[in-house]
Amino acid sequence: MESQREFVRACATADGVIFTGRYDNGLDIAARLSSRTKVLLFGSGPNPFVIGPDAQTGKAVDDLVQSRLYNSGQDCLCPDVAFVHRDRLDEVVTTLGDRLTELPVGDRRDPATRVAPLVYDDAVAGAAEFLARHADLVRFGGTVDVETRVVTPSILVTDLHPPEFFSPVFLLCAYDDVRQVRDWATTPRELARGMYLTVYGEPRLTSSVVGTSVVNRDCTTFDVEDGNRPFGGFGVQASGVHERGEVTGRPLLVSAEFGSGRSRPLDRAGAAPAGARA
Repeated sequence: MESQREFVRACATADGVIFTGRYDNGLDIAARLSSRTKVLLFGSGPNPFVIGPDAQTGKAVDDLVQSRLYNSGQDCLCPDVAFVHRDRLDEVVTTLGDRLTELPVGDRRDPATRVAPLVYDDAVAGAAEFLARHADLVRFGGTVDVETRVVTPSILVTDLHPPEFFSPVFLLCAYDDVRQVRDWATTPRELARGMYLTVYGEPRLTSSVVGTSVVNRDCTTFDVEDGNRPFGGFGVQASGVHERGEVTGRPLLVSAEFGSGRSRPLDRAGAAPAGARA
């Protein structure tokens, strides 16, 4: 294990560097490397779900639970928010609550465990603070045992821009018109964070990219993840390339980025929907 200073010194003139972590930290490292060094910035995004008026509720909720609770919510591909058409909101809340009631909570070494103690103290503290501050929005759960680091699977109905959560917290945002989803995805903050958008039963979202997020239809980000295909979206904080002092957001495939055959960036229309995390 090297310190950041040792790492920068060792890679100061490298042809390429792969960074996974906070975007600002990646930019700091890139600024201290050679101007010819290409830095791939593998970050994260909110990866929202959209559950539309035509969705099969059981399928959509099961996939939402599966992806949100991957490693108890401690993964960059976990969805931080689900946009639910208002006509389906009560049904989704009830179905999701039923699924969460059945979840086994226990030791992460037990294969049957779906919710385990969180790894990082700041994730526990952040979840506890958020749930306490928005207690009036909680529909299910809402408790945190700081001593054991267990965050109870929780449902909140909210219109907040979600923070990145590394915990089993489900934020549901009701929408009436799909333009509200597009407007959210094209705010400056979300354009920077755009990674994936998972869509169930929303016929008015037809494009392959919304804002800077690559669209997955009727399947989760974990379903389509493939180490031989580009990973991420077009948000610079989600998957960016730092080269010659500039950052470009695009889905990243390490072999293509560093291979001699690469001739041009991927365009939005030609982007593959998933790939390997570094």
